Amino acid sequence: MKNKVKIASLLLAIAGLSGCEINDPVNDWADLGQQTAYVYWELKDAVNAGSDLDFRVYYYADGSTIEKAQVWYGVSSTINRAVTCPYISYTYTESETDEVVASHLVKEFDPQTVSWDDAKSSYILDATFPVSSSWASVTWASVGSSDFTETLFKTYYPGDYETNFREALTTQIETDYHGNMKKIVVDGFMKMTEEEYEALFTKTTNEANEEVYEITDENKARLDGIVAALTTPELIFDGKEYGVNYNCTYTLSAKFQVSDSNGVISNTDIKNITVN
Repeated sequence: MKNKVKIASLLLAIAGLSGCEINDPVNDWADLGQQTAYVYWELKDAVNAGSDLDFRVYYYADGSTIEKAQVWYGVSSTINRAVTCPYISYTYTESETDEVVASHLVKEFDPQTVSWDDAKSSYILDATFPVSSSWASVTWASVGSSDFTETLFKTYYPGDYETNFREALTTQIETDYHGNMKKIVVDGFMKMTEEEYEALFTKTTNEANEEVYEITDENKARLDGIVAALTTPELIFDGKEYGVNYNCTYTLSAKFQVSDSNGVISNTDIKNITVN
C-alpha cells in the first residue's frame, strides 16, 4: 500500500494535472513535499472507567524512521437532566454537551520495541492505555424520600433549570387549564374541595358541543398562586419517589499519533469511546 501524499490543489491547477487519492485511513494533512506515515488502529468504542483499553495499531513510513508513538485523547461530557410532575404526567428535559478536557498526551510508547510484520508490511503494536475512574458515568434517578435532599437537587440541577422547569410546567398546565389544575390543586394536594374548585369556573358548550371552562382573571390568579407556592420537590414527588432523572456520561475522543525523523506528525482518525 502506498503512502498518502498531498500536494496543494492550487499547484495542481496551475500545472494542469489531475491526481488520485488512495483511500487509506491516515491523517489528512502534510506540508508541501512531505510524506506522511501510514497509521491505523483498531479498538472498541466503549470502556469501563478505571480500566485499560486494549488496542492494535499498524504503521510504517518510507524514507524516515518513526521516533515517537503516542496515544492522545480529549474528554467531553453529555448531561441529560429531566424532572417529572406526576400529577399531570409531564416531563421536562434539558441536555448539554461540553468539552471537559482538551486533547492531551495520555501514554507514550517506544517505537524501538515494536516489531515489523512482513505479512502486514507494517509495524504492529498491541498495547493499552488507561482510562481514569474520574470518567465514570453518574446517574441520579427515581430517588426515594430518604435519599433526596434539596442540596443534591441543586447540585444536579443548577443554574436556571428549576426556573425553566416551572415556566414549562405553567405552559403545559395551560394546554388544559381546568383539567390539569384540578389534578394538582384538588386531586394531588387537596388545597380545596372539588365543589370549591368547580365554583371558580363557568362551564359552557361551544358550537361543536364541547364543554368549555371559563375563569375570571381573579380566580385564575388564585389557582396560579396555589401552584406557585408549591416547591419544586413537592411538584415532582409522587408519594414514594422524586421524579428526577439525571445522567452524565463521558466520551473520549482518542487518536494514535506518530512522529518521524523528518519531524512529520501523522495521526489516525479520531475514535469516540463511551466510558461506562
